[in-house]
Amino acid sequence: MLLLGAGLTAYHGIRTIITGERPDYSPWSLGIMVFALAAEGFTLFLSWKKIQQERGATLADKIRGTRDTVTLGILLENGVDALAVLLAFLGFGLFALTGQPLWDAAFSLAIAALLATSSLFLINRNRSLLVGETAAAETVAEIVAAADSHQAVAEIVAVTTVMLDTDLVHCRLRLRLRSDGFVDRWCSGPAARPYLAGDPVTWTLSELTDELSSLRSAIKTSVPEVESVDIEIVR
Repeated sequence: MLLLGAGLTAYHGIRTIITGERPDYSPWSLGIMVFALAAEGFTLFLSWKKIQQERGATLADKIRGTRDTVTLGILLENGVDALAVLLAFLGFGLFALTGQPLWDAAFSLAIAALLATSSLFLINRNRSLLVGETAAAETVAEIVAAADSHQAVAEIVAVTTVMLDTDLVHCRLRLRLRSDGFVDRWCSGPAARPYLAGDPVTWTLSELTDELSSLRSAIKTSVPEVESVDIEIVR
C-alpha cells in the first residue's frame, strides 16, 4: 500500500514538473487534509502507546526490537501518513503564496520518497521474521538461566532460537547432563527401580526421559514465549 502511494505521488510530482500543470485550489482539499491528519494522528497515538510496552530503552530500540508486525505496520503507516499530510500542507501553502506549481511537485516527490523508504523498512523487517529471526537477547538469557538452574544440567554447550510468530519461540539446546544423579539413584537400591532392577539400560532411558521432560517444563514455565524445546545431549 505504501509503495502504491509512493508511485502515484511520484507520478503526480513528475507530471507537474513536465507539464507545469497548476493544482486546483479548493477548500474541500484543505478539509480533507485536516480530517486525514486528525484520523491518522489518533491511530498513531494508539499504536504508539502499544509500542511503548515493548522492550527497549528508546522508541527506536522498541521499533527495531518489536515482533508485533501488525502494530509496527500501523505505527509506521500512520506516522508516515501524518507527516505526508503536513508536507502536503506545506507544499500546497507555498504554491498558494507564490503561484509556482513546482513547490507542489517538489513536496509530492518528497512524500513519495518518504512512503517508499517506510515501505522498504517494513519489507525488510517482515522478511527477517519470515526467514527465521532469532529471539531477543533477553529471551535467550532467560532460557539459558532456566536450563542452567535445572538439577540435571551440567553444562549448556549451545542455544539456538527461532521466532515462530510475533511472540512464540522455538529453542534448541545442546547440553551435558550430570551423570552423578543417575548413578546415585541407581545405587540407592531396588526400591528406586522396582520393575526395572535387572535392566539398567531401560531404567536409564526412563529416567532420562523424565529428566528431559522436567527440563522442558521448567524452561516453558520460566519463559512463557517458548513454544517448543529440542534437546541434544552431548558427551
